Amino acid sequence: MEIIIVFPKNTLLNNVHEGINIEGGKNTISDNVIVNSTNGIVADGGNNIIVYNKINLIRNYGLMIYGNYNSILANSLSNSKNGLYLDGNRNAMYNNRLIVTSIGIYIKGAYNILLSNVVNSGGSHGIRIVGNNNILLKNTVKSKKYGIHVKGNKNKVQSSKISSKTTGIYIKGNKNSILANSANKHKNHGIELRGNKNSISKNKFFKNKCHGIWLSGARNKITSNSLSKKKNHEMKISGKKNVVKGTKRK
Repeated sequence: MEIIIVFPKNTLLNNVHEGINIEGGKNTISDNVIVNSTNGIVADGGNNIIVYNKINLIRNYGLMIYGNYNSILANSLSNSKNGLYLDGNRNAMYNNRLIVTSIGIYIKGAYNILLSNVVNSGGSHGIRIVGNNNILLKNTVKSKKYGIHVKGNKNKVQSSKISSKTTGIYIKGNKNSILANSANKHKNHGIELRGNKNSISKNKFFKNKCHGIWLSGARNKITSNSLSKKKNHEMKISGKKNVVKGTKRK
């Protein structure tokens, strides 16, 4: 017989390990308050719903999710080291707000969707993705080093606002799509891309100290992007058979 756990509206304080640890699928973890533990919520299984939890003062990760088809929705995390770690496929992360000192969101997997999350990281990465066919849409990201860092193929980064101190978007892989993002005022590049057959289109890269677009690879398409006019290179491209078209300079 299948067991379904509903874990709502608890207050969990000063735990040595996890506030909540769930193993299994189709569970609901909602409206809990978790303060001062090593990890906030750890869930290992599929089809779990983790929603409206408030997590504060976490020494490792606020949310650690393992498995497929989970929904992580409208959780808030503050004053913690790391935000969300996810290892799995076809998960959905919508409308979460994360304020952390190190990594905001770290995902390993494929076909995951990140929509309308707000990430403020004082550390190395706002959002870090390792995997293929993931979608990042309408996220707002601030970070000390990399805003969005993706390693993999056929990922999509779209309609996001990125602000970091070093590089806005870093992509390493092939056939990725970077569409309609804004990444401005970075010490290095608006976007740094290493790979082949990627598409960079309709983005805004303004007031980046090195380059708006830095690219190394072949057969990439760079179309209809907006860049700053400045003495340094607006774009630096190395490789063969790349297409650059419709660039606007302001």
